[in-house]
Amino acid sequence: MAGCGRASQGNDEQSGAIDTISYGFGVNMGMATNRTWAYCDLDMEQVRRGIKEYLEAENKESVAFLNSMEHLKAFTKSGHVRRYMSIKAQHQSYEGDTPDTLPQLPELYDTDNTREDISYCMGVLIGSNIVHFYETPDTRWVLDGFNDGIQIVDPQTKESMIKIPTSEYNEAFLRYTNTKTLKK
Repeated sequence: MAGCGRASQGNDEQSGAIDTISYGFGVNMGMATNRTWAYCDLDMEQVRRGIKEYLEAENKESVAFLNSMEHLKAFTKSGHVRRYMSIKAQHQSYEGDTPDTLPQLPELYDTDNTREDISYCMGVLIGSNIVHFYETPDTRWVLDGFNDGIQIVDPQTKESMIKIPTSEYNEAFLRYTNTKTLKK
């Protein structure tokens, strides 16, 4: 952590200062992706691509982005995915000595819902969620935080694995929201 420039918000290309809020959102979204989507074996390069393209898009309400989010919603609501998740949970929690008695894990992806497409759609959703709360995220720092966040398997190790303390980005976000509220 020593040597890392820090900024409460904004991007300072010359000094390399961290956009604290962007980084914090990236960390949190990376950790949430691990918890919520671990069963999907997402293609993280495609998730990053979705985040990047959404954050850098001029028209965030484009039909393509809206279709991506609808595609992801339909995928997660399908009976096939719910069945997959149920069987996957059985496999992960099984402690017996005859695993062959468990139901066979079905394929999660198919030609209509490829791993790459669903991963990209997840990235678009993540980008959309970030912009909903923070209007000016720095893509570079969101992705850096996301990369750090997806590495965190045990939340107890989080502080040792991130570039800035959680309290620092929480405080920066609180200042941002208070300033935003005062401007209204």
